[in-house]
Amino acid sequence: MKALRFVLLVAGILFFSVLGGLAQAAPAAPTALDVASVSAPDVYCLFSADCTASVDDLAASFALPGTAGSGFLQSRLWPAGEAGTAGAGLFPYLYRVDLSDMAATLSPACVTELKLDFGPVVPLDYDGDGGAEHVFVVTGGGLGSIAPTAVNQAGSTLTVSFAPAVCAGASVGSGESSFFFGLASPFRETLITAELIDNLAESTTLDARAPQYVADPALRVVPGNGRGGDTVQLIGSGYTPGGYAGTVRWDGVDDALFDIPAGGAFSVPYPIPAGATAGDHTITVCSLSPCATDEFEQLAETPFVVLPPQTLPGPYAAFLPMVVRSGVGMAPLPFSYVVDAGVAPFQAELPPLDGATPRPLAAVRTPAGDVSSFVANELIVQTDDTAALAALLARVGGEIVLEVDPASAGLSGLPQTTLVRVDLATADAGGLAADVMALKDAAIESVGEYAFSGDDGVRMFALAAAEARGGLTVGVNWVGEHTGVPLDSREAPNGPTLGSIPYTPDAYGWAHFAQGTTQDIGVPEAWTLLHRAGKLGNRVQLAILDGGFYPNADFPATTFISVVPGIGDPRNVNGVDGRAPFHGTDVLQTAVARADDDFGIVGVAAPVADAIAVYTSYDYMVSIAAVVAARAAGADIMNMSYSADVPAIFGWTVWPFEATTAAVRASGALLFASAGNDGANVDGEDCFIVCWEHTWVTPCENAGVICVGGLNWDSKRRHPNSNYGSEHVDIYAPYVVYSGQSPAAPGGGATAGAINGTSFAAPYAASVAALVWAADTGLSAGQVWDVLVATAHSSPDGRVNRYVNAYDAVFEAVGVGVDATVLAPGDGATYELNLPVHLFASVGYVANRDGIPVRMRWIDDRDGRTLYDVTRHPGAGTHVLYAERYVSDLTEGAHPLRLRITAGSVTVEKRLTIHIQNSPPTATIDQPGSGAAFCAGEQITFRGSAFDPNEIGGLPGSAFSWRSNRDGALGTGAVVFTSALSDGSHTVTLRVTDSGGLYAEDSISLLVKAPTHPDCTDLPPSAVITSPADNASFFIEAQDAFGWYHTVTFEGYVGDAEDPISALSVAWESDRQGSLGTPTVNPTTGFTTVTARMYIMPGDVAGSWHTITLRVTDTDGNVITDEIDIWVYTLIN
Repeated sequence: MKALRFVLLVAGILFFSVLGGLAQAAPAAPTALDVASVSAPDVYCLFSADCTASVDDLAASFALPGTAGSGFLQSRLWPAGEAGTAGAGLFPYLYRVDLSDMAATLSPACVTELKLDFGPVVPLDYDGDGGAEHVFVVTGGGLGSIAPTAVNQAGSTLTVSFAPAVCAGASVGSGESSFFFGLASPFRETLITAELIDNLAESTTLDARAPQYVADPALRVVPGNGRGGDTVQLIGSGYTPGGYAGTVRWDGVDDALFDIPAGGAFSVPYPIPAGATAGDHTITVCSLSPCATDEFEQLAETPFVVLPPQTLPGPYAAFLPMVVRSGVGMAPLPFSYVVDAGVAPFQAELPPLDGATPRPLAAVRTPAGDVSSFVANELIVQTDDTAALAALLARVGGEIVLEVDPASAGLSGLPQTTLVRVDLATADAGGLAADVMALKDAAIESVGEYAFSGDDGVRMFALAAAEARGGLTVGVNWVGEHTGVPLDSREAPNGPTLGSIPYTPDAYGWAHFAQGTTQDIGVPEAWTLLHRAGKLGNRVQLAILDGGFYPNADFPATTFISVVPGIGDPRNVNGVDGRAPFHGTDVLQTAVARADDDFGIVGVAAPVADAIAVYTSYDYMVSIAAVVAARAAGADIMNMSYSADVPAIFGWTVWPFEATTAAVRASGALLFASAGNDGANVDGEDCFIVCWEHTWVTPCENAGVICVGGLNWDSKRRHPNSNYGSEHVDIYAPYVVYSGQSPAAPGGGATAGAINGTSFAAPYAASVAALVWAADTGLSAGQVWDVLVATAHSSPDGRVNRYVNAYDAVFEAVGVGVDATVLAPGDGATYELNLPVHLFASVGYVANRDGIPVRMRWIDDRDGRTLYDVTRHPGAGTHVLYAERYVSDLTEGAHPLRLRITAGSVTVEKRLTIHIQNSPPTATIDQPGSGAAFCAGEQITFRGSAFDPNEIGGLPGSAFSWRSNRDGALGTGAVVFTSALSDGSHTVTLRVTDSGGLYAEDSISLLVKAPTHPDCTDLPPSAVITSPADNASFFIEAQDAFGWYHTVTFEGYVGDAEDPISALSVAWESDRQGSLGTPTVNPTTGFTTVTARMYIMPGDVAGSWHTITLRVTDTDGNVITDEIDIWVYTLIN
């Protein structure tokens, strides 16, 4: 067997000590992870072939106790490692703790730890020392100044420690930031809750990104296909605890050994067996050697496709910059023709345009054997000369079938186009050969023999050639064929597995969509860019010129147009090609199927494109009408997923169609067409001394049209069936795409299928153009195409000049963009006066260059003041920032609020209105109870409480007023006491009035007995606690041998109607601590006080409640008490 990495392991040895470790279920002890210091340029190279990285940031704001301003935790993503790099297939996650905009106002405020639920970490050689580290810290070429001192992992939880800590500054703008530190994972991201620990051991939770990992063994291979002898990367996780051998099996046979590192995640190179046969195979990785079994088994497998061997040139082949000229020394061949019953069009006829008259098809075969179809009795004429048109009609017995006025689409300089049905009996076939030779391009030196399907075809060409030679711009009505071929892979319950890639309902994971895949196109990531840049509201009009539109729940709002006479409503009408009657449905859904609806698929341009479905047959007169109609309907972009091969000798017959596409392109629109599925070179040449193209593929090669070829599934190479051509195939896009619902796939809403063909590559590329145009609506059509070309991916396939790169194209077009979403407060919401109002907004920011500050402000337009004003410098890339603050000093009334975000010259505002109200307080008489009875001269204590949400810190004593209905005012304060109430029944009322004049009342009844009453012969003493208030809270301030405490001074009054104060026994007690010490008692006023350390009692964690009792005993043994509760607490609350 092969040894893949580290040390060669001896096969057949069973590691019993490891097996014991595998069987243990005890929680994992923290493991210290290896950390390497790197520089920003160098670390990019581990994941990117060109040593660059685009970033996707999430910044979650937070505040610490006793601070002003805010800090944030930055979670940064880079694209998955590219094939061929050390980090191939791995997802880099980076983090940074930033307190630069936080100021400590009372005492030091610092972050000492960060905790994340991260999952498996794949070690890589980050610093180039030959070892493998789990964590890299960007100490060079990046932000920050403080590095983690330790990174530990227990189970899936990472704990990152900072010593020194990352601390707030003395003022906003002077705080500290950590360096970026990162780790690699086999898994894509999800949103988690991270935990920050500060220097007071207080925990703050906030959003972060981390891998969406699975705990069981998992295995991937990058890339998912290759040839025998190629080296791929095996990426695995879940082989915990690691630190032992791993075995690689090829189709169930042990093939190689390697070390599974501690932690159980790995990325190792693996050479595919040199003699592997082409087709499907299975790679398995298991723990130990031989593989552990039963309860010790750790095993995962993944499919791999071995490609056929490449055909290489022989040992004597030479590649020279020369043109091969066949036929040297032979006479050039003139044009000649025959009628051959073996030549046939792809179908017998097209549907009638007038509802009655058939449209028969004919065909012609070239000397090379290629067959093209055309309408046997229709001539396309392009002229504004009505007299010339009338004369033509007379000569050919013609009847006008269809007219297209280019002025309706604002196309200047393009003559009117007319479709004429001709009488073939008027044609003279005797002049065909001479006319064709006279009309051919001068570059065509040799022609040869052409075969027509019947005499009608000969006569049609004879008539057209004679009119063209006579000076009219005419054309034969060639009929194109659709360029899509459905795959029969619709059985999977959620979608097909193509190659080695299983279907996922999340488009961010689609192999032909997402970043980080082999093709790395980045369509959904481009949507995210547009969202963060505030561009998703921009609309682009995208027209699909096709047939067979069958609307379903995945169709967006669509404008339907028919240019075929007799078809008024093109919905639910089959296309003209019986081999694919629902072709338009699949093409339209590839471009614009609805997003995020749990149905079918999603189109590339779904977030930005308005669809225009133009029903057309594939003949060129109707195509001309469709192009003009689409432009008249406002189409910015048009897609034609069909093509026809016109022999070069008849190139003059395409001139009317080419003139139309050129004019539409010059008017400011973009036109896309499919290259075709013949696996042929559209620029293919015939040669006789010199060389010329033998076929005109139209509309692919028309002037003004962008021709699109197709990439193979999960590959940067051309699909073998896609046409190609260095001159006229302008760009490539995926040839194989997912498909949704159509009459051919009635279950496609729940179960995605797959379709292939350049029919779907073309709308894919057209849709990427729509994304670019939405990113900057000020671009011209030519500038949109320039962006597509400038940002396109290159391919190792020499026949693929470039292929679409949606993310980079949109990123380039956006320039600078911002958008904001107000998360709080809600528009129209009502808040209490003096209570905090949460101002919270997420800000999306995209910039393709550094140096642009982002200023975020919350403005109160009622009082004309700025509530929040922070400027960030996030740099180039895509970022999510947060504008967050709590304000509690808004005045009463309606407040129009404005969130204003400025990035360079771009400004976005969001407006809302909130209302601040002052609510009345509540009032409660706590003591005495209603119905209580007292003796005349006995001291009565009145204790009240109140709640007012608008009075921060509580209501002052002056807000409390007491009154008797018999005796009038009794005093103010939360506690009053009197011994002067008159005999009889009293209604005592407490009124609590807030600072705004609003009040609440509570009342009780009580009875004061006369001094002669039998109950009043020996009165008890009096006791009242005046400070602190009932339910007061105290934060711990110090610690002694007993524990944490706060020193509290208690105050009250005592008295007795019969005994002097000095004769009374006074005691202060806690139900948790007992006696609070010897109090002082003023013998004249009865004022008593005691000071004591109030503790958090053993066994209590967050704090302790104490019931405080003031106890007074007179000389007759009468006892009276008063009680309050207090709370002593820590920050852990």
